[in-house]
Amino acid sequence: MSWFGIGKEISEPLKALDDLFTSDEERAQAEFVLEQLKQKPLLMQAMINKEQAIKGSFFHAGWRSMAGWVCVSGLFYASIVAPVLDQLFLFEMPRIDTSLLINLLLGMLGLAGFRTYEKKQGIAKQ
Repeated sequence: MSWFGIGKEISEPLKALDDLFTSDEERAQAEFVLEQLKQKPLLMQAMINKEQAIKGSFFHAGWRSMAGWVCVSGLFYASIVAPVLDQLFLFEMPRIDTSLLINLLLGMLGLAGFRTYEKKQGIAKQ
């Protein structure tokens, strides 16, 4: 199994460790150290997520906010800006396909609504 690209790199040393250590206690200790190494990337990502959640800004410093702003901006252009400019300048503005934007925005809104429901029911605290 390749876990963060370290599966192969760890399997070979594990075979060497298996040859070095003879007791079950030593093998268990080596496996414990290996599990700690595997968890380090996850712990680091959790720390990054925590820092991003603490910082509040207009765009809320996250990719979900970025995706939301892109969707809303694209839909705003397609439904308001382009038709108004078409009427004002007598030439047709470029059109964009909004089907992907709508799908992404509705999915994000659905997940946000579900998260709000979980928080109100107290499920999110468990």
